[in-house]
Amino acid sequence: MARIGQWKLCLGLAFVLACAHQESPTGPWVRHLNLRGLHHLSKRAIVDGLSLQSTGWWPLARKNYFDEGALRVDEKRVVAVCNQHGYFDARVVGTQVEPHGKRAVDVTITIDEGKPTLISGVTVQGLETVPSKTAQELRRRLPLWPGKIFDYSDFLAAQGLLRDQLRRHGYAYAQVKGTAEVSRSDHEAAVALSASPGPVVHLGLIRVEGNRSIPEDPIRRRLTFATGDLFDPGELERSENRVYGLGVLSSAAIRIPEQAQAIADVTVQVEPAQRLRELRLGGGVGVEQQREEARLRAEWVVHNFLGGLRTLRLTAKPAYVVVPGLTNIRQQGFAADGEVQLAQPDVFGTALTAQGRVGYQLQIQEGFEYYGPRGGVGLERALWRDRILLSAAWNLQFFTFFNIDSTAFNPVTTPLGFGFQNPYRLAFLDEAVELDLRDNRIQPHRGIWLGAHIEEGFPQIGGDFRYLKFVPEARAYLPLGGFATVAVRGLVGWLYPYSLQHDSPVTRRFFLGGPSAQRGFSYGRLAPQAVDPTTGNRIPVGGDGEVLFSGELRLGTFRLWGNPLDFVAFLDAGDVTPSVTQLDFGNLHYAVGPDLLYQTPIGPLRAGVGMRLNRLSANGPNGLANPDPGQRFAFHITLGESF
Repeated sequence: MARIGQWKLCLGLAFVLACAHQESPTGPWVRHLNLRGLHHLSKRAIVDGLSLQSTGWWPLARKNYFDEGALRVDEKRVVAVCNQHGYFDARVVGTQVEPHGKRAVDVTITIDEGKPTLISGVTVQGLETVPSKTAQELRRRLPLWPGKIFDYSDFLAAQGLLRDQLRRHGYAYAQVKGTAEVSRSDHEAAVALSASPGPVVHLGLIRVEGNRSIPEDPIRRRLTFATGDLFDPGELERSENRVYGLGVLSSAAIRIPEQAQAIADVTVQVEPAQRLRELRLGGGVGVEQQREEARLRAEWVVHNFLGGLRTLRLTAKPAYVVVPGLTNIRQQGFAADGEVQLAQPDVFGTALTAQGRVGYQLQIQEGFEYYGPRGGVGLERALWRDRILLSAAWNLQFFTFFNIDSTAFNPVTTPLGFGFQNPYRLAFLDEAVELDLRDNRIQPHRGIWLGAHIEEGFPQIGGDFRYLKFVPEARAYLPLGGFATVAVRGLVGWLYPYSLQHDSPVTRRFFLGGPSAQRGFSYGRLAPQAVDPTTGNRIPVGGDGEVLFSGELRLGTFRLWGNPLDFVAFLDAGDVTPSVTQLDFGNLHYAVGPDLLYQTPIGPLRAGVGMRLNRLSANGPNGLANPDPGQRFAFHITLGESF
């Protein structure tokens, strides 16, 4: 019998992994690194710990050169990694290096896994002071149980999980240690965890330090806990993010005393930022089958503008647009969007944030172009520790249209008329409610998101249109192990013009298609279309009803230039019709396809192709025409998650 603690078990592994070698830039490079003899262990788990690696298959991939000394070290590493996963009898039974051409080799390492070591029992001590129901729940959630293969990563994870769960139950000073008694001859391991929960901690006095000229009240209003609350590390972390989100701090940290105590005072330590002004520059290229554009972005942000924690934001987004593309130019020209926005948090000492903005647009759409000013004011309020967001705004837009395709936008010959007066004055109220229960807002893996968006336009608030628009939406995310996530989304849209003399406003109608909607169509192409009889061009005119359902399987694959490259398989179903009553949920447009998702420092870069599965003929159901008949494929390149 051998009794080993966590440091003793990995001592040999750490020694081997600490060995370093210098890659040779002159020898042959490794075309493929193959592992044979694996029946239970994951190849990826072993390869990730090796020095020798296969050279990437993509063009210009960095060469991974062969080194004889590195191969000898990797033989020991293979055994060490197998030991870590519970195969203590594992051994390397052979290695083979085969030339491939003049400058490359294929390396094969053959492994005999041996018999796995199983957990014979798990004991947890130190939970006597924890309520019995809580203790049972903590034991049940451990990733260790009799009969499971002993894995050192699970052994470490169990200690961290037990410690973190104790802290979430108010035991702020909890510590957990573990030992494992491994019998190599019997292929068994007895695991023992020892917990030191310490006292149940409630929060005492709350002090704010280091704020200097920054008012203390706004900082305190962003704390999601109060004196007397049970300690919760999640709330301390959430409060840190909210405090830092004020935009005027270089750092924010929330701590309790290091010495264990039942009533722990809280210190909110902040550091005001030295620079309150930011200049952000960026650019990009959008490529769709029916639209190509090159765009720039410049943003100037002033935090604490004239005091009061206000934020002044100036944004300019110039672009050059070609429709549908450089090889077939029907429309082209400069487009631009500029805006000045002022945000005031904590209006009148409340948790409300007020925003005001004015801007100017020059836009190119298929069939028409327009320019003019816009503006709006609104209020926003976060509730339930930022999980619920409420917002309401008044918006005014004043546009002039030009280069209009009068054939396409003719109320006599199209399913929907132009829906405008030239000049075009649109005023509407915009209300939204969101419930966000996701684990991560940028790259979610677990949870749900629910939202509803309502618009009301009527002349009494300054517009020419009277309409109602309602769009409820739901999203859900379910992890499948550590490398896969299932994501689903559903929404329905309804736009109802009250006046019989006017159509719905064209800039507020529904259009689907593109990387964030139905990916079997290019951006904005899934919509009722008008056909120009002189050119045969199909121009989307938008609809008053929409439905969209999307499902994705997101798989982590490998790292490219140090960043994760993921594979996404998707299924989209959706439609846009002239009215919501014409939506046929049993006969939607379906599309499938793959996306590649590359995680860059500025967000996920997506590239993919969608293949339409049905409704490719010109005539659709219920007497409606199908958009873009005969076009089975659409490709997309974009920055950001699809949803």
